[in-house]
Amino acid sequence: MKRTITVFLAIAICTCFSVIAFADGLEAAIRYVDCTVTNPSGAIIYYKEYTNGKDEYKTSTIPYNTVISVCGIYDDTQAVNDDERLNGRRIGYVHYNESYGYIDLSDVAITNGELSLNAALKIEYPPTYIVAKYDGVTMYAGPSPVFDEVCTIPNGAEITLTYKDVGDDDHQANTFYYTEYNGLRGWVYRWEDHDYLRKVDKYSEYTGKIEVTGEDVCFVDIFSETVNYGNHYGYKKVGDPIPVGTVLSFEYYYEKSRIALAEYNGTSGYIDLESYSENNSEVISYINDDAMLLVNSKVYSGFNDPDSETGEIIPAYTLLSAKAYCRYNRGGTSGMDHEWFLVDYNGNDVWLYCSQQPVPNGSISDIRLLNRYNENQDYYHYKQKGYYKINTSSVDIQTTPEDSTNIVYTVTSNDILRGFFWYRVDDGTDTWMRYVEVVGSDKAGWINDETIELYYPDSPADIAAIDSTEADTVGITATASITNKSDPVSELEKAANSSKAIIIICAVAAVLIAVAAIIAIVSIKKKRTR
Repeated sequence: MKRTITVFLAIAICTCFSVIAFADGLEAAIRYVDCTVTNPSGAIIYYKEYTNGKDEYKTSTIPYNTVISVCGIYDDTQAVNDDERLNGRRIGYVHYNESYGYIDLSDVAITNGELSLNAALKIEYPPTYIVAKYDGVTMYAGPSPVFDEVCTIPNGAEITLTYKDVGDDDHQANTFYYTEYNGLRGWVYRWEDHDYLRKVDKYSEYTGKIEVTGEDVCFVDIFSETVNYGNHYGYKKVGDPIPVGTVLSFEYYYEKSRIALAEYNGTSGYIDLESYSENNSEVISYINDDAMLLVNSKVYSGFNDPDSETGEIIPAYTLLSAKAYCRYNRGGTSGMDHEWFLVDYNGNDVWLYCSQQPVPNGSISDIRLLNRYNENQDYYHYKQKGYYKINTSSVDIQTTPEDSTNIVYTVTSNDILRGFFWYRVDDGTDTWMRYVEVVGSDKAGWINDETIELYYPDSPADIAAIDSTEADTVGITATASITNKSDPVSELEKAANSSKAIIIICAVAAVLIAVAAIIAIVSIKKKRTR
């Protein structure tokens, strides 16, 4: 009996570990699609089991003509690194005969054909995006990588997203969008965690330049593994150093890793827009954004030149147009990060120095970029869009976070706010203020963070309100997209939470089974001793 229980316990724990390993990969999984095994020899499923304290990689065969549910996988990097047998294959997740694993998609065919657009959500105000992936993005015949590849849309191409797939509750919903390119129609993957598609709006500037200021600036090999040099992880440098003072122009850059395609002496290569060494700046990157001062800031006429101080002081909470920035000593021995910003102040280009060590008022740095071009305005919450409404009848917006008597505007429940960053008031109350702008007006200021909540537009009328006012304000075509009306909670968060829940449930189940088996063993021992 004891031996039986022990065997049962081992099997149960191994099964749970197998489920946990698979569940952990579901965050990269995209909707189930019914498929039929079309390979006469069957479809091989590649899976692993946790046995005797280690992973054992195994295979089994799913018979010909079997109908199975296949989960798409957009980025197979982790799976291929984990199991080299998957290298070079288009793979999908499956669950067959108690095994969770991968199959080669060439062994199956989609059972029900392409999904109809009737099952997708039409975007009433279609946004335009630019492809910002150096090797392009793949268009699929349906809203999942399980479908056939239609074409590759090249880097720099502009596309309009007209429908989105609502997916299923257990996987990444709202991540595939319908579009057209060069007469071809299909679906492309878009998720905020991957900046492969970037919205075209007033603040999107995909061309620019960088000025080389350091002596060790080179192109980088973005197709290689990242390397560790000093206190910095980055791409491997290639080619000869580019001389100090050289200005490199680029047509577009890639937001995910801040790299751009440039040319020097007839050679094209990728340059890191945030290149820095431990003790010196390496490049000045020219940008298109706004910067908020959180402390009184000294004005300098020259970059990285303390002797060029003009004696002018720009007061805290001034919003300035930022034109360029650079970093140095990032992660260096002093433990302090530094930045210089080139801003427009009273019609003149001046430099501001920013020490990024924590300052007494609790802010993260002296100067912050608003990152208007980034759709994920709120970096402290996972995948939040940055639109807010108040949770009371009315709330005052202040000119500064500390002064509640100086009011800019009284917000009502009809106002839509666009939020950017937090600030903690150092008065012993632990009050957090957020800088916001009232959509459709020139009103902006600070609001108590406890009085607002994230706003998820859930109807065409709500979207129209944002679109029309923002279009008037910034002079662009309306670009906001619709979230799922049936549920204001992000489907992306639901997908991530679902995967985490599966992992937790499996872990708890394994523990409970182990405890039950131990109790049973102890009980048997007691009976025998009697």
